[in-house]
Amino acid sequence: MVNRSYKVASTYFGVLLALIITGYLAARIGNNDRKKGITRNVLSGLFTMTATYLIGRLLHK
Repeated sequence: MVNRSYKVASTYFGVLLALIITGYLAARIGNNDRKKGITRNVLSGLFTMTATYLIGRLLHK
């Protein structure tokens, strides 16, 4: 298990890895530029996750 102090960082790392994989696979299946697909997926996914995290912290207090 992950130490409590590393929970958020390890979650971000796991999600980042999943976003890279899904962006690559989606671009490959759609015969599109893989770098653009990965970049688009990672940026939108991390932005969405960060916004959700911050809103959750804001409302939880």
